[in-house]
Amino acid sequence: MDDNESILLIRQATNDEVVNESFFKNYKNNAKKFNINIKYTNEGFRQTDAYNFYINKIPSYTMSTGIHPDYHRASDTPDKINYQSIYKIILSLYYQIFDI
Repeated sequence: MDDNESILLIRQATNDEVVNESFFKNYKNNAKKFNINIKYTNEGFRQTDAYNFYINKIPSYTMSTGIHPDYHRASDTPDKINYQSIYKIILSLYYQIFDI
């Protein structure tokens, strides 16, 4: 992986294909601007807040920079956060929301 590349894991919590298609079509273009490699997964999905939205049929997405062995444990400390990737992901979502 390129040092400037960020990985974004997206867990989909909606069955609405129209919402998904529209969101992802636009987001892929914004992600390219920031060298973000999008990966779709359901890994760890039940551990997220979005799972409760999903079972109640409320569309939502969970985005993260990845799962590590200490995820959701007392040993999950701030030094394990990929701040550079989070910044790029937030910026790309800003572009998505405001369609810049």
